Amino acid sequence: IDIRGRPLRRTWSLLARPADSAAASITLLHDPLAMGWAVGDRIALAPTTAGSSGEADARRIAGFGAGNTVTLDAPLSHARSDARQRRAAIGGGGHRTVNELACGESG
Repeated sequence: IDIRGRPLRRTWSLLARPADSAAASITLLHDPLAMGWAVGDRIALAPTTAGSSGEADARRIAGFGAGNTVTLDAPLSHARSDARQRRAAIGGGGHRTVNELACGESG
C-alpha cells in the first residue's frame, strides 16, 4: 500500500458551537491552522441527531477566520450540535471530520 499526503498534527476536531443548516462556516474547539488544515481540504461533518443515518455533510475548506472559524465552500445541509450537547465529529486525513470533524487533503 502506498499512502501519500502531507502530515497533519490532528485530523479531527469538535464543534465549539452549534451550526445551523445552511451555515456557511463552523467554529471548532481546536485551531484548524495549528492542526495543519488548509484551504481546499475536504472535511466531513458527522451527524449529531440520535439515531441518524446518512446525514453527514462533506465540504471543502474555503477559508479561515478568527476564533477557529472555518469557512465552507457550500452551506451545510443539516444542523449540528456542539460538543457540549452531543459530539459532532469533523475529520480529515484524506478526509477530515467535524463534529468530530475530519479533515482530508485536497484533491
